[in-house]
Amino acid sequence: MSLATMLLAISLFLSGCAFQHPQQLLDSAYRPQNVFMWGSGLPPQIRRVALLPMACDQNEAEMLDGRDTLEPIVRMELQKIRKFEIIPLDAETLRARTGQATWSCEETLPHDLFSWLGESRGCDAVLFCRLTVFRGYAPLAIGWRMRSCAAAATCRRSIAP
Repeated sequence: MSLATMLLAISLFLSGCAFQHPQQLLDSAYRPQNVFMWGSGLPPQIRRVALLPMACDQNEAEMLDGRDTLEPIVRMELQKIRKFEIIPLDAETLRARTGQATWSCEETLPHDLFSWLGESRGCDAVLFCRLTVFRGYAPLAIGWRMRSCAAAATCRRSIAP
């Protein structure tokens, strides 16, 4: 065995790789910084919340698959909170009443949407949920836009005359 081969073997044997875990991944107190929440709690008068069907870009098959996969998970996680009762609305009921199967908080809403949900379902608030990004393969990504309205007065700017 030549001297060069022996030196190479010794250097490979004695060398190693060191991998340091990022502290933020190991720290139990880590909190992500890319989350925005307005307010820290719900008003006490909110007891029933209508959960509208999740909106997404209808032209992308991956977004539709993501919506179908994630919508029941969002509903289950909201029910686990137990701070209010979730009243899920199905797309067909919403389409029959408003002409659309989904609504997002950016759209001009029907003028009687909040009164209809209050009278027919006894809801105190409405939760709009929109899937903005979904990539089910690496690099994984899920983006949400959620907004709640407690009464027609708080969402007046979104309501059509």
